[in-house]
Amino acid sequence: MIPFGVAGLGPVLSFPGDVTPPDLAAAGVRFVLDAQRTHRHLLYDTVDLRLARWGCCLRRGADDAFVVLVPGAGPVEVPGEGGGPVPAEAELLVRSFARKAPLQVVASTRTTVRPLTVIDPGGRPVAELARLEVAVDRGGGPSLRLQEVELGAGADPGLAELIAELVGSHPQPGVPLWRRVLGPAALQPPEVVAAEVDAGSGVAEVVGAGLAASVVRLVRNVPIAVVGAEPEGVHQARVALRRLRSDLATFSDLFEPGWANALRDRAGAASSVLGRVRDLDVLSGRLERRREQVSFPARLDRVRDVLADRHRRARRELLEYLGGDAYLDLVESLVTEVTDPPVRDAGPEAALAMVRERHRALRKTVAGLSEPPGDVELHDVRIRAKRLRYAAELLIPLSGDRVRQLAAAA
Repeated sequence: MIPFGVAGLGPVLSFPGDVTPPDLAAAGVRFVLDAQRTHRHLLYDTVDLRLARWGCCLRRGADDAFVVLVPGAGPVEVPGEGGGPVPAEAELLVRSFARKAPLQVVASTRTTVRPLTVIDPGGRPVAELARLEVAVDRGGGPSLRLQEVELGAGADPGLAELIAELVGSHPQPGVPLWRRVLGPAALQPPEVVAAEVDAGSGVAEVVGAGLAASVVRLVRNVPIAVVGAEPEGVHQARVALRRLRSDLATFSDLFEPGWANALRDRAGAASSVLGRVRDLDVLSGRLERRREQVSFPARLDRVRDVLADRHRRARRELLEYLGGDAYLDLVESLVTEVTDPPVRDAGPEAALAMVRERHRALRKTVAGLSEPPGDVELHDVRIRAKRLRYAAELLIPLSGDRVRQLAAAA
């Protein structure tokens, strides 16, 4: 088991207290006592624990290596340099969460692990039951004593329930050790939260919640895009910006004059940089899916090489943008301004009129198509339909089936 749940076999279940290992002999399970281990770490965050509140962990081990736990992307290890500052690669991964606040050491820990490996009847290690003693220095605060169970890949889910029953304590889910180490402040929500809305909410609340949801989606997916292990991070970050910009345009009459357009313009640059990577991801995926259908694989390989080269350049441009001041200013503005947007309240009918305007624009575009329509014309229809869908989906809490059917049709 690697402490703090940063990496390991599988899900971690934490139990409080110093509990005697359960007797699983009746289930044909035995324990193997492993050697005691000690781990020392420094935890980095902003002074107001922005990383922890977003679910991100940045720690430095005794070997000077940094490990970043990026929500949705798993652990990423970045080499450190002889006690120097946080490496640029690690800082880039947490930039969306920290924004302009400096990173600093917020806690140092010494974790003593006394592990017992759980062996199933077939001789496979299926879980690790470990007593952890964590000495924490965060400018005061008690040490922690607890035990954790980490299930192995493919382990019977019933094993956790059995261990919990025999231990006499049920697991404490959803709170990793490193967040508990940092104290109650680390368990507070992040700066932007998409509020729950329903039929009783006002238009300002619904529109504000929609903008906040897009900002949350962006902030959570940009670090996944930086990791680059799979294309979904880029896709979701681009969708977040596209939806944000569309909603700002559709409901612009609800905002203070000029505010929505200024924010849209700043978000446009980020959307374009992400879009260049996303377009190449899509093209490359289509190429691979059709590989077996072509009779000239050598030419296909040349096309694939060209796309791969363009993709490398597009990703380099994306990382340069995300590491620059323009992105930092954008995400700072989005987080601070969307938490309290300058939106006036209006009746549901006024908001629905704005959606109907999107609908009329789409119908007019369709009516003016050539026969047969060209690719550029069809792409314009697709964009307008998507904008209509975004606007209609946003108002579903207020109007229910009236706009739900429209969104589905779009």
